[in-house]
Amino acid sequence: MKQKSFRNLREYLTQQNPTVQYEDRGGTAPVSTDKTNSKSQRKNSKWPTPKALGLWTEFQWASLSATMDRRLQQALERDMEDLHDFSYIQPPFLTFRDENALESIFIKFHQSIVIEALDKTPNDLIGHRVRMVRGGQARRLYEDESPWPHTPDWAGVCLKQDDSNILPGESKHNWGFREISDVLSLRNHAVTLNEGHKKDSRLSPISQIMWYCALAHARYGYIISNSDLIVIRVDFSEMKNLKAKTDELRQSILDTGKVQLQAIPWKESGVNTNGDPKMTILLALWSLHIMAANEGRLARTKYCNLKKEKYVSPDEQVISEKEMSSFDSSLQGLSQDSQRHSQGLLMSQVSNASHEGAKMPKPRTSRTSMKAEKRTQEDTAVSGLSGSGERATKKPKKK
Repeated sequence: MKQKSFRNLREYLTQQNPTVQYEDRGGTAPVSTDKTNSKSQRKNSKWPTPKALGLWTEFQWASLSATMDRRLQQALERDMEDLHDFSYIQPPFLTFRDENALESIFIKFHQSIVIEALDKTPNDLIGHRVRMVRGGQARRLYEDESPWPHTPDWAGVCLKQDDSNILPGESKHNWGFREISDVLSLRNHAVTLNEGHKKDSRLSPISQIMWYCALAHARYGYIISNSDLIVIRVDFSEMKNLKAKTDELRQSILDTGKVQLQAIPWKESGVNTNGDPKMTILLALWSLHIMAANEGRLARTKYCNLKKEKYVSPDEQVISEKEMSSFDSSLQGLSQDSQRHSQGLLMSQVSNASHEGAKMPKPRTSRTSMKAEKRTQEDTAVSGLSGSGERATKKPKKK
């Protein structure tokens, strides 16, 4: 099949999604959002129900472009000749029966294109490589005092933050905005959710992605399905203690968390009459990864409008070698899993400090390491050289 050519990222990220079809086990049937998947929508008792749910109406191209000081627009219009074409999907992959089969389409088409677009995004916009990967390719998420990890279907990873998940994502089939539109009633203001909503299985995917965002300390998330992409921003009530620990911040998210969401239809493609690109699934995923790498941590309790968001230049996002070496020295004596978990907390703290002008928190050291260090210092004081260059000796006891 002849390869398509794309002049720029605007054409690349606004191309049509493949036409997919749901195949019932009893025969072929058209895609219907009335068909639900009980396993996909079964709620875990740990998943929190948002205190409020609202539309993220400003998630549109004009607001996003203004956020990045028009750099997004410039990146989209820059001429390119080597964008790889992933538009052709072999027919067997276009029919699905369950979530696993549908994800093969997401991998072949959406993930491939978004990775290619992020790789071709100018360095003056993001400054470091960002990837859309499978959840298992990012650092696993751990609940406090629990040895069992949590792995979302999708993850965003940024090289400057090792393999931390900065953008959790979930796949669902035959579920989308239509299932929850009556809860929002298409109103622009947030709807407070009551006890009855906690038992509503239609909201389980929202609770699930909010849970992952809390564990990952991530501000943004998404749910992709065969009907639409739902982009999510997590908000929470202001904390009195601005120097609260990470676990306290996470608990605040779970207790007072609010979710704003916007749906991008599967069929959306092309440009508007004014020449601006339509918000497509591909364009939204690309934008979300850039936003997550830019300022995607849950570091603040009040979010301003997207148009007023501060763009953090690549130079301001770099973690200094001094900060990293200082933290690495404190990891001696810890297990490998503990090191990885602690490194994730540091990356979040460094990101928060750089955005708020806060001081770097002093890394924690285990008691075992502290005792070992103390013994080493005592031994050095006895057998090492003194400041004057003479060997230190023990003073004889008085008789």
